Amino acid sequence: LWYKGHMRVLIIGAGIGGLSLARMLHDRGINAVIIEKAPSLQHIGYVIAIWKIGCRILETMGLLEKLRAVGKETKEAHVLDKQGTFLKTWPLSLLGSFLLVDRADVHSVLSDAARDVPIRFATTVDAIRDHGSGVDVVFHDGTQETYDVVVGADGTYSQTRAMIFGECKRKDFGWQGAIFWLQNHPSFPEDTMEIWGDGRVFVFTSHGSKDRLCVYVGASRRYGVLEGSNGEEMLQNIRTIFHDFAEPVQEAFRQLEDPEKIYLFTMEDIAEHVWNKGRVAIIGDASHAIIPRSGLGASLALEDAYVLAEELSCNEDPREALQRYGMRRAPRVAKARHASVKAWHLFAVQFQGIALLRNLALRWIPMTSIVNAFRSLIEEQP
Repeated sequence: LWYKGHMRVLIIGAGIGGLSLARMLHDRGINAVIIEKAPSLQHIGYVIAIWKIGCRILETMGLLEKLRAVGKETKEAHVLDKQGTFLKTWPLSLLGSFLLVDRADVHSVLSDAARDVPIRFATTVDAIRDHGSGVDVVFHDGTQETYDVVVGADGTYSQTRAMIFGECKRKDFGWQGAIFWLQNHPSFPEDTMEIWGDGRVFVFTSHGSKDRLCVYVGASRRYGVLEGSNGEEMLQNIRTIFHDFAEPVQEAFRQLEDPEKIYLFTMEDIAEHVWNKGRVAIIGDASHAIIPRSGLGASLALEDAYVLAEELSCNEDPREALQRYGMRRAPRVAKARHASVKAWHLFAVQFQGIALLRNLALRWIPMTSIVNAFRSLIEEQP
């Protein structure tokens, strides 16, 4: 179509959603440029899950096998109580492909796939003005350019979203979390293992590396704070909160690679999803950050990019394309959020007595009651 070669799209943010969108637009003959506030593409991160819905998109991009080569197809996860007693095995294979992979590897593969799209580093936006026939963007250095479409892919605390829609409403679940890397140890599980306590959870994630594991921990704020003035203080706070968890949890603290690289986060999501306004669209966590517990964030960002690229390539009017993108994504992401919150409540019980009852019941809860919350999401096309 004649208009595709003339369309100019600005993508704000070089994360999973932004890089994926850039590659897909390039494949469809649409001109895109990425800006990124960081001074370079820093391939850092932690283990993330890519569900079947994300694997489908990666396959259309010809990238799935590259990520399978550096990740691990996970078929089950084991659940224990804090004393180390086995409770349940989650057969993740019921949800289709479930790939665990280092986020740094995902970022590296996607940045290579988008290498033909220009990226401007150390660049931020001061103003976005949609005047109907285009979008004027004022950059931090005072320069101004006009684009046909602007896409905010700048994460949970998106400045693009704030400029266009104002501050968003967040739901705080009253939990805090931390992620860190461990040197592998014979006592650590080969498969993913979750250890559930009362208002606390400790998760070993195995992504295929023989040398290291990634750990996620979460705790209700009633146990105190994880934050500290430095890495050692944060580590001590985490050890104190999990002091009564059996091995291999205590060994994990001894094998932690670098306390200064502990990554902290809050268990929250964006309660009010936004998609588009005029010639501006929002994708990924900038639009619909879902509670981190679900592990759906990367997969939904890939879907967002796919749908938006498809609509921009099929509609001569960018405003109509963005409107259709929002209409397609809103019900699907709402379903994902509902399923994620439902799963969250199963393990986020706060008190010891309730946790004991939960653990007893868990042995008899049929897996279909949990899987069905996600099944339609997995089976439907984006």
